[in-house]
Amino acid sequence: MSIIYAFVMLAVLIATASQIVLETVISPTSMFIVTMVIVFFTAACLHPKEFTNIIYGVVFFLMIPSTYVFLTLYSLINLNVINWGTREAVAKATGKVETSSTVERWLRRIGEGPWSALCPTLRAKPDEALQLI
Repeated sequence: MSIIYAFVMLAVLIATASQIVLETVISPTSMFIVTMVIVFFTAACLHPKEFTNIIYGVVFFLMIPSTYVFLTLYSLINLNVINWGTREAVAKATGKVETSSTVERWLRRIGEGPWSALCPTLRAKPDEALQLI
């Protein structure tokens, strides 16, 4: 499998090089690659102790096509995940109830005060709010 992957990445690298040759340096692909080379080289010149790390830039360019493949696979494989790092979903998924401080509860009551007369769902607990809706 690794050998097949290496050949695919090599084919992409050759196709990118041929595209740069055929479409000149003004094409978006070649502009991206030239810009990245300039950024890597400038960073290497600004940090002479780490200048040897510029060798890893070649690996970066070899891995660019794989990011598109893995990003697509990741987005398709994780379609069933409803927790995308949001705070509300974490509490529901883990079943943990957040404990709020006394000051937070006091401020919440002050803020809900005027609106609780107009909206009964603010006074209801989360389970009761679902029944009211």
